[in-house]
Amino acid sequence: MLKDQCRRKHRYHVTVLKFFTLLAIGILSLTLDSSSCFAENVSTQTCLLVPPRAVNKIPVGMEFYQFDSTPLGHREPVVLIHGLLGESHPYFRWQKLAQYLGQDIQFRNRYKIYLARYNTQSPREELTRTFIADLHDFSRGHSITIVTISMSGAIIHDAMKDPAINKSITKVLTLGAFFQGSPLFCSDWMKQTIRKTHLFPLTKEERVLAYDLYFSRHKNLLADYKWRDTNWQVRSNIQLPSSFKEPGDEVSSNIDQKFVVYAGFIRSEYFPIVYGRLHQFVVSPLTFIFTTLPAHLGFEHSALRFLNSLIASSALTTNDMQDDVYALNDGISPISSGLLLAHSQIENTKFDGDDYFTYLKEHSNARKARVFANVDHLTFIEGRGLNQPFKAVTDVLSKDEKPRPIFAWILTDLLEE
Repeated sequence: MLKDQCRRKHRYHVTVLKFFTLLAIGILSLTLDSSSCFAENVSTQTCLLVPPRAVNKIPVGMEFYQFDSTPLGHREPVVLIHGLLGESHPYFRWQKLAQYLGQDIQFRNRYKIYLARYNTQSPREELTRTFIADLHDFSRGHSITIVTISMSGAIIHDAMKDPAINKSITKVLTLGAFFQGSPLFCSDWMKQTIRKTHLFPLTKEERVLAYDLYFSRHKNLLADYKWRDTNWQVRSNIQLPSSFKEPGDEVSSNIDQKFVVYAGFIRSEYFPIVYGRLHQFVVSPLTFIFTTLPAHLGFEHSALRFLNSLIASSALTTNDMQDDVYALNDGISPISSGLLLAHSQIENTKFDGDDYFTYLKEHSNARKARVFANVDHLTFIEGRGLNQPFKAVTDVLSKDEKPRPIFAWILTDLLEE
């Protein structure tokens, strides 16, 4: 009896050991197969599925993931490239848009979604080199479509100055890109603006300290994405980053014509009606309750409303205050920075009513430019406006087109030949 019990226990232990051994071999095999993303050919690659949880490990180079496990087949890869700190978020913040796009049959028949991950804390020149090398390996000479948000739009534009990368990309759709940088990343302007727009010394210094603390962790933004307008740069003694180089007209035109560019702006006390400092003082308790306090508590849309007002009131020099120069911005960047305007036209983009939007459309070098009212920097990837979820928005550059949710605009432009 005792021997039979021992034999049964032995067989049980052997069975359990075999099971876990086979399981370990299977997992190891899948890992080895999946980790060699695009090792052979873009039509037969087996990228890892995008992790549904936050990823804390700092990426080395660009990492490519597939959104679902369906084979690429005859379809074209569409690569979604995140913005600042997106590498540490679940799905790199693309889950809502990717799910929306994947529900459309026409989209699924034409595209397969991939997500790229990279270190957004790296310098712009380093990221440009990384994009060139890793996108070249990714595409393997095949055509790809790119969707970018925020800082990655400017980086992909820099990378496309490489002829091989430019040739491999069919279309680029940028969401809230800042090709010309942003006043937000000009620390002299911003701290000067804070001290001019607030009446109480304690408030002034608290806001300046908060600004310094945040950008002490994101020094690459201050170094590489300052506002680029050369006339104002000279006036405020701000130097252009070395990574900014004027491409030749022919090269630049060829690149820009592959871009569909989206920009948004938030309605605020600086637009459409400009109020004075007395009005700001009177409504400051409400502003504190509904904007400033939620922003300090980490609510991103509130923070963008707060930054919208800060950018709109940017002081260009110590003796200058022009409240309407940057009034149309999405909480990160003025719309004039995101539309690939001809360089000679940037300094003339001051709001003057509906004629301003006509001016923008006429002078954008992009294949297509769109501007959306009451859309902040995160609406493009969250799908919701400032007032309610999935609100239909109007492209103020093409008012003949019917309003639709922002994700529907993106789907329309991706499907357009």
